[in-house]
Amino acid sequence: QRRVHGADPTPWLWINHLGARDPTGVLPAVFALGLWAQLRLSVHEMNKNLDGGAGPQQQQMAAIMRTASFLIPPIVGLAVNHFASGMVLYFTINMFCTILQTYVLQLPALRRALGFPKPQNPPSPPAPMISEVGRGEEGSGGSGSDREA
Repeated sequence: QRRVHGADPTPWLWINHLGARDPTGVLPAVFALGLWAQLRLSVHEMNKNLDGGAGPQQQQMAAIMRTASFLIPPIVGLAVNHFASGMVLYFTINMFCTILQTYVLQLPALRRALGFPKPQNPPSPPAPMISEVGRGEEGSGGSGSDREA
């Protein structure tokens, strides 16, 4: 079993050496669950912001994020299973602090107490660009294959 040079060999809970892999796999599993929670929180915020007129590209991105929130955590959990447990512990604590911070800062009473501005409605989709208005018309720069002979 590989160990990180200089890592403290003092046992911590079930982990005998923070420079070695977690022998039980519990820490990578907790990390994967935390990553899933963080992604779900992001998807929830995205869906809240999309209410009220999202364009097709925004809806497609939201669908991709919903799918990714179920695919990414197990893949990353398997990858961090090979890392030193001290590093996975650091990643996990950092991620849960970020989740807590994100959640707490969304509380309306705290936002008012800190003087944060009220969240605004998402902007309406942009108007079509000038180059998009003339599409399909003769002389608009197309290939000309749709013109009559």
